[in-house]
Amino acid sequence: ERQLSTRQPTRSQRRLCRVAAQLAGLTSLVLTKLDGHGPARSWARTARLAADEAGDPAVRAWVEAQEAYALFYGGGSAGAAVEVAQLAQRLSRGPSVGAALAAALEARAHGVMGHRDDVYRALHRANDALSHLHGVSHSASAFGYNEAQLKFHEGNALTHLGEVDAA
Repeated sequence: ERQLSTRQPTRSQRRLCRVAAQLAGLTSLVLTKLDGHGPARSWARTARLAADEAGDPAVRAWVEAQEAYALFYGGGSAGAAVEVAQLAQRLSRGPSVGAALAAALEARAHGVMGHRDDVYRALHRANDALSHLHGVSHSASAFGYNEAQLKFHEGNALTHLGEVDAA
């Protein structure tokens, strides 16, 4: 708060906004997992505002992926989750944690709706994005994404399609 209340160089302001976006996105994720879907969506909106101020496409994509997560688990329509997940992928402007997670969530939402071809297209994009992640981006954390996380999402999407052997 003290840092935000004083004038900071632009670079510092962007870094602070990036951290604020990540913290708000993480709060949204935690609330989603605790079935606090309304507050989770509110925190996702806060994260989006901070990510916009940060001007970082990868963070913005990650934030949108968190909102897609909240929509998917929060009783929102699967179609809305697909739209937000696709937005996250477009905002990423290339492979990123947000793009990989969003594509996997898109696959799950398509699976719920029974859209087989869309599931496989989204899983292909998730695998492609994951193959380009390195370092901390390729880790099992809220800010990273790895093969185990993708396999969970893939298995869930395929199970929704009734393809349990493939899952």
